[in-house]
Amino acid sequence: MPCPTVPALYAINSTRVCVANCPPGSFADNSTRLCVAYCNTTTPMTYGDNSTWSCVVQCPIEPWYFADPTTHLCVDICPGDSYADNSTRTCVYPCVDTTTFADPTTHKCVTTCPDNYFGVNGSKRCVTGCPAGSFADVLLHLCVAKCSVDPIYYGDPQTKLCVE
Repeated sequence: MPCPTVPALYAINSTRVCVANCPPGSFADNSTRLCVAYCNTTTPMTYGDNSTWSCVVQCPIEPWYFADPTTHLCVDICPGDSYADNSTRTCVYPCVDTTTFADPTTHKCVTTCPDNYFGVNGSKRCVTGCPAGSFADVLLHLCVAKCSVDPIYYGDPQTKLCVE
């Protein structure tokens, strides 16, 4: 028999006791009424929210967290080679929105790369050096095949920058 929903109680399997708050390092799972080490990895997928110690379908906006599908946790900074996507509120690789680039300085998907970084349309990444055949446009923060005409800039093959 599961723990009661009113008041909201969750079972600790090891002690066979119902508690209002799951012990540190475990999450309250509303669907099973259990304290679990990992939230549901099947449909509906849930994520462990460290701010409430509960399993949630969507990570909280305050504080601003993103769902990490690898660890099934809500995180403030996406790990490894993944990036925070504001539109889906998940950690993704590559950035799925066609207007965003993966910013290695913040681990977020951004519409404009930070200073000294340039967006590469093919890889959807912000880079410090543009690939062969392209130039760094400092106005647009993009790697471009042709530099802008308004104002008039030219591609410098030595620096790989668009210059006046």
